[in-house]
Amino acid sequence: MKHPTPAIPAAIVAAYPARQWSAYQSAIFAHVADPASGSAIVQATAGAGKSTTIIAATLAAPEGADHVVLVFNKSVAEELKGKGVNARTFHSLTYSPVLRALGLNKVDSNKLRALVREWPREAAAKYGTAACRLVGLARNDGIGVLTPDTDQAWLALIDRHEVQPDSDEGNEAGMVAAARRLLAESNSAKCVDFDDLIYLPVLNAIPLPRFALVFVDECQDLSPVQIALLRKVVKPGGRIVAVGDHNQAIYGFRGADSDSMRRLRDAFECKPLPLTITYRC
Repeated sequence: MKHPTPAIPAAIVAAYPARQWSAYQSAIFAHVADPASGSAIVQATAGAGKSTTIIAATLAAPEGADHVVLVFNKSVAEELKGKGVNARTFHSLTYSPVLRALGLNKVDSNKLRALVREWPREAAAKYGTAACRLVGLARNDGIGVLTPDTDQAWLALIDRHEVQPDSDEGNEAGMVAAARRLLAESNSAKCVDFDDLIYLPVLNAIPLPRFALVFVDECQDLSPVQIALLRKVVKPGGRIVAVGDHNQAIYGFRGADSDSMRRLRDAFECKPLPLTITYRC
């Protein structure tokens, strides 16, 4: 039996008086409008209007449900803010809480390199660049907080991302030892870089702003530690509405999880909602 298309919330009709919404979009709006509906993951296709849909969906949020839209790119966040949307990047959401917790006033993007420069010359020459690369990947993967700090975990990163030692004299065991050392030094250093803004709130239980409704754009590019971070920004009893297309994942080089949409669905018991009509053809 065919189910009737849900009515479009009045706030969306007022904001888009001439817009015709698909049955898929109507179902997404209805889900957002129902505070008892739980979390959802919108499985979109290219050209399906993901950004337009998520902007409109914020207007369907129940009255009094504070919400935020988390995006990956600062320019996208600024564009959405210009449209009246409370949009933030993950880094902008965590920036002030992390710096305040550590008594700092800036981010040092060269932090790992500076730590390696303090190493003996031979160790830095063999493994410095590789260790910096591995520690960046490890923090996005959650080593030491989501997964145990084991040789196997580091070797999996080396294999998955094809990390090589800096010189022919280096080897995998040396890379693991150097990366583990650098991660420990990084975690105790009195400075932070951009990866720390995502990793340290999970590692050190740093309090973050919390919302009743969290929208996530491009969720196919979430790393494991970002998924853990979402747990910290959703209020008890709150919900997430994530939108993504697993065929458009582009941040694997940075440590994004190729299976992030399934992990996100499982972590928040998300209801799958399709958004599969493309408007590019």
